[in-house]
Amino acid sequence: MSLGIAYDSPAALAFAGMVTAFLQGQANLTSAIMAHELGAYPRFWPTNRITPVHAESSRGGQGTGHFEELTVPPLCIDHDRLREMLGNQYVEIVPDLYRLWDMVVEYGEMYGFRTRKPR
Repeated sequence: MSLGIAYDSPAALAFAGMVTAFLQGQANLTSAIMAHELGAYPRFWPTNRITPVHAESSRGGQGTGHFEELTVPPLCIDHDRLREMLGNQYVEIVPDLYRLWDMVVEYGEMYGFRTRKPR
């Protein structure tokens, strides 16, 4: 409210998408780091690859809209709307989001994840 963004507006969805992408990305990265230290969730490794949820979440954060293994694709972050809202801050914030999700995928492929993820 203090940002002057109307509830349920495209701008609110874009901003909320960015915030939740950071939160989910950090949670997944922490899970992968824990898996490195404590071992992966026991049923992660039989697939021998990163789960579709992680890879697809990364694509949603990038706003590509390209989803391979999901029957109901998630909403992508509207980067055009974010660029309008954030102005110069956009170029500082969004690359951090991309780096975070790149790390999630990279660490997840190396170590797995400590928490079970839905498929």
